[in-house]
Amino acid sequence: MTDRSVPDLAWSYHGESGPEHWSSLSQSFKRCNEGLQQSPVDIVAIERVTGERIVFLYDSNVIAVNNTGRTISVWYELGSSMAIGGRVYDLVTAHHHAPSEHLIDGKQYAAEMHLVHESAQGDLAVVARLFEFGDSNPLIDSFLEGAVSGRILSEAHWPLHSRLLQPRGEEYYHYVGSTTTPPCIEPVEWLVIAETGTISDSQFKALLSATGGPNNRPVQALNGRTITHVV
Repeated sequence: MTDRSVPDLAWSYHGESGPEHWSSLSQSFKRCNEGLQQSPVDIVAIERVTGERIVFLYDSNVIAVNNTGRTISVWYELGSSMAIGGRVYDLVTAHHHAPSEHLIDGKQYAAEMHLVHESAQGDLAVVARLFEFGDSNPLIDSFLEGAVSGRILSEAHWPLHSRLLQPRGEEYYHYVGSTTTPPCIEPVEWLVIAETGTISDSQFKALLSATGGPNNRPVQALNGRTITHVV
């Protein structure tokens, strides 16, 4: 997950600036190694519960699409929100990882989309959508098209309206974690949608090309955290 504004230090997903070295790149990145609630995780030992439904109220246009070299990010105007358990979070941005960052029972997926939300109090919540190999996905095409030209005004890129991001399935996995990029902020509420989408092999290769290779942080230790499967 790409974090709120942080110094644009030379971290990456490869080599001497890759994930295993993030904590040594800056004092502000120490939590990447020392934190006990880090993300992503392998979603295992799940407790099935009947819990709060996620209410999506998405209705906002794109501000810009930006290929940072680490991910393709889509930024949204105010007007979309997600509510759960009486807490409301505004949609800020959506971005991708390929292959997926989260695993389920050891299975890695072709790609993962993070819908990053922030509350009025500054708390973070991320809705994650997983994609398997299969049919081509028009939403992923829109991400890729937007990345080609860097920043694009919303009027020129309506196929990325926030309503198109909204997951369909109601079941999800929940745990408390962190941002998956430096400075690895804790805590973050993670809501991983159980229903998966699809992307084609050519789309997967295009996502890798956009970021110069895989852009997934390896899974982190659970350290005793509980993961619930809300059904």
